[in-house]
Amino acid sequence: MPEESSEDVFKIIVATDIHLGYGEKDVIRGNDSLVTFEEILENAKKHEADFILLGGDLFHENKPPRRIMHGCISLLRKFCFGDKPILFEYLSDQSADFKHCQFPTLNYEDTNLNVSIPVFSIHGNHDDPSGQGNLCSLDLLHSAGLMNYFGKTTSLEKIEMSPLLMQKGSTKLALYGLGSVRDERLHRLFVHKNVTMLRPKENQEDWFNVFVIHQNRAKHSTTSYIPEQFLDDFLDLVIWGHEHECRLEPEWNSSQNFFVSQPGSSVATSLSEGETVKKHIGLLQIKGKNFKITKIPLTTVRQFYMENVVLSETELDPNDLDIGKKVEAYCSEKVEAILQKAVDRELCEALLLQRHIVIGVTMPEESSEDVFKIIVATDIHLGYGEKDVIRGNDSLVTFEEILENAKKHEADFILLGGDLFHENKPPRRIMHGCISLLRKFCFGDKPILFEYLSDQSADFKHCQFPTLNYEDTNLNVSIPVFSIHGNHDDPSGQGNLCSLDLLHSAGLMNYFGKTTSLEKIEMSPLLMQKGSTKLALYGLGSVRDERLHRLFVHKKRNNAETKRKQEDWFNVFVIHQNRAKHSTTSYIPEQFLDDFLDLVIWGHEHECRLEPEWNSSQNFFVSQPVAV
Repeated sequence: MPEESSEDVFKIIVATDIHLGYGEKDVIRGNDSLVTFEEILENAKKHEADFILLGGDLFHENKPPRRIMHGCISLLRKFCFGDKPILFEYLSDQSADFKHCQFPTLNYEDTNLNVSIPVFSIHGNHDDPSGQGNLCSLDLLHSAGLMNYFGKTTSLEKIEMSPLLMQKGSTKLALYGLGSVRDERLHRLFVHKNVTMLRPKENQEDWFNVFVIHQNRAKHSTTSYIPEQFLDDFLDLVIWGHEHECRLEPEWNSSQNFFVSQPGSSVATSLSEGETVKKHIGLLQIKGKNFKITKIPLTTVRQFYMENVVLSETELDPNDLDIGKKVEAYCSEKVEAILQKAVDRELCEALLLQRHIVIGVTMPEESSEDVFKIIVATDIHLGYGEKDVIRGNDSLVTFEEILENAKKHEADFILLGGDLFHENKPPRRIMHGCISLLRKFCFGDKPILFEYLSDQSADFKHCQFPTLNYEDTNLNVSIPVFSIHGNHDDPSGQGNLCSLDLLHSAGLMNYFGKTTSLEKIEMSPLLMQKGSTKLALYGLGSVRDERLHRLFVHKKRNNAETKRKQEDWFNVFVIHQNRAKHSTTSYIPEQFLDDFLDLVIWGHEHECRLEPEWNSSQNFFVSQPVAV
């Protein structure tokens, strides 16, 4: 989908099978579904979605417990109400589209309600209508003004679907929905041509047609599923609920000429391999007849792991008198290994979430032309545990996610605060993995939107190529990486080189903050400007704490400030030393640092203290990113 004005682009958060209330009596997991639902709503707010589209099974039970219903209502009130304007028009007849509801109107057009993010939902097989009045939980939410419930059918003989018609700028959206119907019945209705999808009378080809369905997609028996070829071929995109495996990436159906996206569930409710796939929701963007779906990982979901154990393939002897105990011990060992894998993965994901900071005390809403966007990370330790069978690739996986996030957030550059590698001489496999990832994510056609103002030949005089990689006409760099070294990957040996020297020479990185003098350190900043914002970036690679402490005490260290108007610059200092006091001289007190600094990025310490902390005596902030 081409980059277009937001005035013409629908932004829709898509999720299915949230199953609020699943395991609600479990002491540990009882709130999991509500926590993830909150994350979904937070993402809708964060991405400024036009609306949220839910594909059925919002609730796990037809009559959810009061606590779960209360939690759902509270979250919808918290995140979906506010002053954000609704930027699209509703063109079809509300009274017809919602005729099954007590209030056949849109909640955001009710003058008594201040809705900022509308929610549109069909029902699923877990929360379908039943009993007196043929009601479900979504009827309650609709009547309370919290949701727009559509796709409900009452006829058992014939189904006729009218689309919800919406327009944003030049983009026209026709949204069809069908709440869950027993598969065999719906299959029969399709076979006998008793399912009809009505189309707008005028300019039919101008509409982008989306259909939300909640049925079996996988074939369980001859009639207990809905084949995709049953659906009309004028559709552009089908959002398929009910199936729990996440297959969010749109899949092309060449016979019907439409795409199918299967978001999957946001909580694992069954013992199946499909539930082990990483859970996501989608950000669906539609412009004209084009669309794209961006995967948004759900970070609050408990990852489900599954592994088959075949005892006949082990060294266990079935004739052993203690075979029962040995089988139990073997299985316990396998379970513990899986649990450790889960802990390691969740830890890496939790750490990743904390790697983004907004520089400044308060960040006013400004044009992106004036705002530096920088991904900050320290202590990645590529190669840590690389010989471990289970955890050997963890550091590379996490590094890949960091680079993916830089690309996703369209960062101006990446700033690394030391210890990119865990060893001074990383294994070849680790170095190869690092190089491959930098090539994959940091090269491309995205333009560099800031200017470099200082003298490259002086700033990188310690390097074989004393230039910026993104200004080399032979390289097509889209996201520059700036890095200092740490104590694990510091220079040594012949030539006083380190792994970062290799990456710099290969054109993959801009390595700065290297000092060769043991008697005096003088730092010149890397000067950059984006629009009206001027950034002075200082860096100092790791030095033995006692030596650096002594240099500070004897005033043998100097930050060579720019001769330009100094008060116009935002001054950032990246350092990799002990911050915590281990002995009298084996750390660097914050009061040693210059008070003209605005922000200090402190590497080496492994405790996560990412939130900027104010140093009142020095008048600067300190942010200490967490380590892997």
